[in-house]
Amino acid sequence: IPMSVIATFIAMDAAGITLNMMSMGGLALGIGMLVDNAIVVLESVFRHREGGADRRTAASVGTSQVAKAIIASTLTTISVFLPIAFVPGIAGALFKDQALTVTFSLACSLLIALTLVPLLCSRFLRLQSEKRKRKTGWTQSTSRRVGSYMERLDGFYQKVLNWSLDHRKTVILTVSGIFILSIMIIWPLRLVGTSFIPDMDQGELILNMETPPGTSLKVTEEAVSKVEKIVMDETKGELDALYTTIGSGEGISALFSGEGGHSASVTLELVSSTKRDRSQKEIEDALRKKAASVPGLEVKSGVDPGAEMMGFGGSPIAVEIYGHDRTIARELADEIKAIIEGVNGTTKVQTSLATPNPETRIVIDRDRAYALGLNVATVASTMQASVYGTVATRYRDGGDEYDVLVRLKEEDRKTHDDIYNISITTPMMAQVLLKNVASLEVSDGSVTIERKKQERLVTVTADLKGRDLGSVTRDIRAKLKSLVVPPEFIVAISGSAQDQMESFRWLGLALVGAIFLVYAVMASLFESLLDPFIIMFTFPLAIIGVIWLFFFTGTIFSIIAFIGVIMLAGIVVNNAIVMVDYINQLREGGMELREAVMLGGRTRLRPILMTALTTILAMVPLAMGFGAGAEIRFPMARAVVGGLTTSTILTLVLVPVLYIIFENFADRRKKRRAEKSAQRWSDG
Repeated sequence: IPMSVIATFIAMDAAGITLNMMSMGGLALGIGMLVDNAIVVLESVFRHREGGADRRTAASVGTSQVAKAIIASTLTTISVFLPIAFVPGIAGALFKDQALTVTFSLACSLLIALTLVPLLCSRFLRLQSEKRKRKTGWTQSTSRRVGSYMERLDGFYQKVLNWSLDHRKTVILTVSGIFILSIMIIWPLRLVGTSFIPDMDQGELILNMETPPGTSLKVTEEAVSKVEKIVMDETKGELDALYTTIGSGEGISALFSGEGGHSASVTLELVSSTKRDRSQKEIEDALRKKAASVPGLEVKSGVDPGAEMMGFGGSPIAVEIYGHDRTIARELADEIKAIIEGVNGTTKVQTSLATPNPETRIVIDRDRAYALGLNVATVASTMQASVYGTVATRYRDGGDEYDVLVRLKEEDRKTHDDIYNISITTPMMAQVLLKNVASLEVSDGSVTIERKKQERLVTVTADLKGRDLGSVTRDIRAKLKSLVVPPEFIVAISGSAQDQMESFRWLGLALVGAIFLVYAVMASLFESLLDPFIIMFTFPLAIIGVIWLFFFTGTIFSIIAFIGVIMLAGIVVNNAIVMVDYINQLREGGMELREAVMLGGRTRLRPILMTALTTILAMVPLAMGFGAGAEIRFPMARAVVGGLTTSTILTLVLVPVLYIIFENFADRRKKRRAEKSAQRWSDG
């Protein structure tokens, strides 16, 4: 392990890969597979030593006997990870470092297993009888117990394998039934939910709030202070820091931000997830419910900080409405909002159409203004200077300069009557009141106008509660089919639902490519199309374990888990490769088919169990989901653990059965061809 890891660091540095959460996850993933090649080599050498060969001969013969098998198994795993590094979109960007790190670690482990391990075996590997006698202790007692268990396991496996070869149809039908039942859990029963990425507890949440548009900053501050008190009371022992932002200033800053004194946000930084009983989501739901009870305050949804940190912005559910007519867009948005609210599992449904801000418009009577010598520009500049103010000069203090803003006192610009009585200077230096040349109209003004793809855009967003993204998206799609959309408008689902669909499509292509590469690598190394075909049956066996483990643990199938399934395509074939390769060697030595299968299965039982257990046990800490940020790692680990467990158990039974079935079929075909050839020869 140390040699492989150090060599992996060198390769990572050459490829420009840094140590980050994904590359470290790749190393953690690779640790269990690093020793697989060394285990197979060591077990083969040790078996030859037990057969009476000296250390040097055992190291040479034992390594050469399994060299092709471990090269094939390593190349199949590498051929699975490499396509992931080239997947476009978010999934590719997220998993590129991890895929390359695992690839480098496996390549280094193969090199060391074929060079350093045989060298060490030829120098230091000793049998138990060659070791110096020691006092009886717990080590010898444990060793004897493990040896006894292995003997009993070997005897049990021999009986199971013998029965399976005698009842091939029963084995095939049983495994096929289990596989079909497993697929039914996904479809049509849909008992395993799907999502884009798992919900992450990053220890930070944001509460966005609004009072009615036009509310003064002081009134908003009073309402938010009540929310702060609720937060402090509700999160005792869970809150680490609290940040509050109220309003966005006046004038130009409010104009460009689309917000004003009526908007506010409260950001909470929580203590580590290991130091609190509730998750970030549970705390957020509780705070939103209590904050909504504050009179005149509306709590809105915000971007999940955890998703934003990982590079995924926006809401899980988002329906985009493209069209120019704002009135029709608002009506469509209200209809879609009602549809989404009627779908079970949605919460915090809202539209991007902000509540219009009340505004006062000055409508100038151009004829009267021109009669008095005024134009629109003069009236507008006077009103701006009176209400917003104008920089009259700058005050200098040392090296600093300060703008001196001049405008009317607040009491002189507070009401409409005050605005009406603002005087405007004409070119003839006469003073004219605004009410003599203009009127005031109160109306609603748009806060923001969003555009996307050169079209006006309105978005309806929603969060999830109690259901997975995939099932909620399906229900929304089904209900949107009945929506009447005007010809000049387009309605499309986006957000995480769209990202999930796109990523699943690309990862599905990567899975197909990985399976093809695995088969191609095995076909070239075995110089056969039949043996790789038999070995590829181990992948459906792995799918069984993934589905059932996700079903029993309630794990959502996300792109993280999808990567684990792709990995399984290269990992689960390793056990079958080791077994089939050794059976072929026995048959080439002249052994009868059934005898070769029985001996090959028994001989490869120990290395198969050892290599599978090292990978499974290495994944268990990740699969348990301990620590901060574990949500991004455990779906992949659970996919590997579940798939490799069932694949290992069923491979030990199914692969020998399939091997005999296909070899008998191939032998019969060869025999028929030979008979036909002989018949043609005799007829000729």
